[in-house]
Amino acid sequence: MITDVRAWEALDSRAHPTVGCVVTVEGGFQGRALVPTGASVGRFEVADLRDGGTRLAGLGVRDAVERIRGALAADLIGRPVRAVEDRLA
Repeated sequence: MITDVRAWEALDSRAHPTVGCVVTVEGGFQGRALVPTGASVGRFEVADLRDGGTRLAGLGVRDAVERIRGALAADLIGRPVRAVEDRLA
């Protein structure tokens, strides 16, 4: 069962803002990830969700982090991990 979802803004190896996330399940086990963007955007690649504006040259990801902390976390917390895997298939 997923018990917690946390997200934050981090810097990748090129010092570009990226999303960091940790998902905690029963027993305290955690999965962590940073999600840096690639250098190229192919035809089938998903576009980045960037904040725009002047902060961090418009490359900030605070909006994406808030979406994870809000709606996505609310949808995931309390679900069995297997149920999430099935939804992604």
